[in-house]
Amino acid sequence: MSETIKVNDIQHYCDMIGTQTQHPLIGVVNFSELPPIRYAIPRRLFGYYAIYLKGNRYTALYYGCSKYDYDKGTLVFIAPGQVAGVEEDGEIRQANGYVLMFHPDFLRGTSLEQNIKHYGFFSYDIHEALRLTEQERTIFVECLMRIRDELLHFDEQSKELIIDYHCCPVKDPGDYYKI
Repeated sequence: MSETIKVNDIQHYCDMIGTQTQHPLIGVVNFSELPPIRYAIPRRLFGYYAIYLKGNRYTALYYGCSKYDYDKGTLVFIAPGQVAGVEEDGEIRQANGYVLMFHPDFLRGTSLEQNIKHYGFFSYDIHEALRLTEQERTIFVECLMRIRDELLHFDEQSKELIIDYHCCPVKDPGDYYKI
């Protein structure tokens, strides 16, 4: 495993993976839209929150000081100050899955700024992966696409709309679901 690098902001991460930064404080990446990559990104000390919906699994994910149990459809939550990364294997592969990244400054002045500290899944103490059903995965990806669409047309109401998506009601035959 290589050294740990500090990635304080979303721009730095987007530059590392070769994608456009949508907003300096928040971003959504669909990895299947990127070209194939070599899994050589070292462990990173995060300066922002990240929620990864894992697609394929090619290498071991290190989260904190140990390997993290994950498979396709697993959500991985990372908070500022935590370390995570993949083992370098040098292979070139097409990644898939998604990531929602947001800097703590994006939450400033919102109720989510106070409430996020109560979300235990952003803790190293959680040793179980959060696996989604296919229906939950569909709802989650739909929320990510709503956020990404809002980032394309960011205005003074966009931050409030995006923050409200943490409840993300999605119409499904006959019901609304919240995640």
